[in-house]
Amino acid sequence: MFKHKKILFIAPVFHGYEVIIKEKLEKFGAEVVFVPEREYSLRYKVLNNLNPSYIDRLQVDRYKHILEENNNKRFDYLFVIRGYKMPSFF
Repeated sequence: MFKHKKILFIAPVFHGYEVIIKEKLEKFGAEVVFVPEREYSLRYKVLNNLNPSYIDRLQVDRYKHILEENNNKRFDYLFVIRGYKMPSFF
């Protein structure tokens, strides 16, 4: 089904579901690069609570970083679950 296909998978980290989905796609023959849709650090949580408007800028920077990090890779599919504050340029 996904034999020799490359998938960029962006999703929330949630009770291990992202791991199960990635493993299932790989079982079908896909090469999967998983990227969490946002940071899950203490810094991020504190900033989100103290200054939620700053998170918009952090998310734009995160998606720019994802593009830069995967710039030399070619993907057949972009698989997104939720896409927290994903900007239109992405």
